[in-house]
Amino acid sequence: MPTCNALEPILKQIKQPVNNHIMFKQFTENINANQAYLLFSLGIFFVFFIVVAIMLIRIRKSHVDHMSDLPLHDSDTETPQSLQL
Repeated sequence: MPTCNALEPILKQIKQPVNNHIMFKQFTENINANQAYLLFSLGIFFVFFIVVAIMLIRIRKSHVDHMSDLPLHDSDTETPQSLQL
């Protein structure tokens, strides 16, 4: 069966044994500066998302209640009489 020149590299890759180290090496060698910047920013986003999720899971209910009551228990609140012009 005759093969096209464009298909020869693909056929060579299919015949090669699978090695994860080689696959990642080929992936990282073909990354240009723009793609590296995008992957880096995506990584920062996921790390931030995971840290916030862990903090939300570990937060105490008493702390949430205390923080939610802070605006309501302010001792220096302005009354309508003090706002008269």
